[in-house]
Amino acid sequence: MAYEDAMREAVERHGGRIDADEYLVAVQTILQEQGGSPALESLKTNAFSHRRMVEAGIARVQIGRRKMVWLEEFAESVMNGEAIETGTTAGVSPNVAAPSGGAFNGVERMDAEHYPEHIRQFIPNNTTNFVESDQNEMLNLCLAYEMGWHVMYEGPTGCGKTRLVADFCHATNKPMIRLNCSEGLNEDNFIGYKTLVDGQVVFVEGPALLAMQYGCVLVLDELNAALPEILIKLHSIMDSGTYTLAEDGNRMIHAQPGFMVAACINPPNDYAGVRPLNRATKDRFDLQMNIKYLPEAEEMKLIQRLSGNRNRDLARSLVRMANDLRELKVQRKMSSDTSTRNLITVMQATTKMSVTDAINYTMVNRYDDTERKDVQMAARTRIGDY
Repeated sequence: MAYEDAMREAVERHGGRIDADEYLVAVQTILQEQGGSPALESLKTNAFSHRRMVEAGIARVQIGRRKMVWLEEFAESVMNGEAIETGTTAGVSPNVAAPSGGAFNGVERMDAEHYPEHIRQFIPNNTTNFVESDQNEMLNLCLAYEMGWHVMYEGPTGCGKTRLVADFCHATNKPMIRLNCSEGLNEDNFIGYKTLVDGQVVFVEGPALLAMQYGCVLVLDELNAALPEILIKLHSIMDSGTYTLAEDGNRMIHAQPGFMVAACINPPNDYAGVRPLNRATKDRFDLQMNIKYLPEAEEMKLIQRLSGNRNRDLARSLVRMANDLRELKVQRKMSSDTSTRNLITVMQATTKMSVTDAINYTMVNRYDDTERKDVQMAARTRIGDY
């Protein structure tokens, strides 16, 4: 058994929280059960190594004079002011609005009552548990918001681009209006349209104008699949923060404080139906970042937490399998992504069905026919129960 596995198991055996001295004894006992004979000095060095503790998903905690070791998710819950969840299937956060007042990374938290009811419904009422990498994506998003910038995120499917923006809006109580540019988005359902109401011709404002008027974050998924006429309208909105409605007597729409455009795009060379954005569009986004899949240890912890399945060995095997498949995509031997989102689904499925069925029914069949044998081979290589 690896040191990290013994360290994790020692804390789990004690309900997720254990005194530091008892922790050392528990780790030693587990290693001895596996045939090891660790010396005490070596044990102290390894069991409290920061790198090993991160890998094991545990953290040192001090309460008064009491030194303890906790599961990392428990420590994070306390730091975030949340109740500690000790069950084994609590992976999805409850629908709870963020508190108003104060600030989040320097961004003022709004009171939801600031917005009219039809806009308030766009405030995300639960966290997506986005995990920052060493690029400090959340911190940089907050800085961009404070600067009044528009932002663009490029990365593969399911790596957390939209989760990042959703978590920002949840933490700050900002309405988030989300549109997918590849799903038939046209001028009518972007800007608005005329219609008859009680015999009168009225203009119904679309989501882009609503976002401007009420200071919302406008999320545009797959912007590089948008029609040219959508990009032209977007340029007008982003250039001056105003839009002239010729269809409604040249009425002017002015962007209110807080309005931001957040574009999320897939790499154009890797996805059908998308194209490179022209320079005129890209130049209108002040902050541009590439979002990647998390490192192995971080992705393991994330899929365990969000799925509610704490099977660490399975999580490790799935992440390594996913990384094998991602490497095949880099080598152009596959065209499909293996997303973190899919790994969460597999982890959830294994609590109700066999590992083989879970992988076949929630993962393998998502791939193109020509890729399924590669996915099955990767599963057989990395997952003993498959």
